[in-house]
This record gives sequence, C-alpha cells and structure tokens, in this order.
Amino acid sequence: MRFGIEFGSYPADVNPAEACQQVSQRAQLAYKSNFEALFVAQHYVTGPDAAILQSIPLLAYLAGQVPGMYLGTSIFLLPLHHSVMVAEYVATLDNLSGGKSQGIESSRRSSSDKQLHEKVECQVWML
Repeated sequence: MRFGIEFGSYPADVNPAEACQQVSQRAQLAYKSNFEALFVAQHYVTGPDAAILQSIPLLAYLAGQVPGMYLGTSIFLLPLHHSVMVAEYVATLDNLSGGKSQGIESSRRSSSDKQLHEKVECQVWML
C-alpha cells in the first residue's frame, strides 16, 4: 500500500508566503516519513474564509524539495484551461520531478450543475 498527502485550502487571513512555507514543511515531513506522493487541489474563488495556492506551480515548487516523490493534482479544473498549456505545464512538472508527475485529475459537474458526480482522470502523455 502506498500513502500520499493532499494540500488544499488555507485560512484567508494567512499570508500566501507563510502558506507556502507551511506546505513546504509538511511536504518535507511527509518525505522524511516515507510518504510517496503529494497531491494538490485546484479551485478558484474559494470564498471569504479560505484561499488556495495554484496546483501546478505549487507542485513545481515542491518537486525540488522532495526528490523522488510522486506529484499530482487531486482536482484540476480542466475546462477552464487551454489543453496545450496544461500539457506543457504537466510535461514541465514531469521533467522537474524526474518523471514522477502523476498527470492531472479533472472533475466535471452534471449538466444541471448541482453536484460533482463524475471524476474523469486525464493523463497527459509526454513523448
């Protein structure tokens, strides 16, 4: 069995630089504790009480700090991004992580937009 951790939102009153430091410290602790993967969710407009760091840049930042760990997104809002840009971001992350990128996982809502009901795993292949 393999274990990983996920980073999500943080309180909105926390300085983003401090949030980066906290995420970095947690990632390094996970690395030292033999966890194998880090995942980051992506959201926009999280509300007045929370904020979130963007997933791909954060994973790239962590790649150099925790060599050998698998990196991926737990949620990625793929319809809001150009597919070529996403492919390049993930290919760059894969290179920075020494081939440890797990691609992205995208979710979509039902046509009535009520609930998240289907997860669609999107793998970006690097040739």
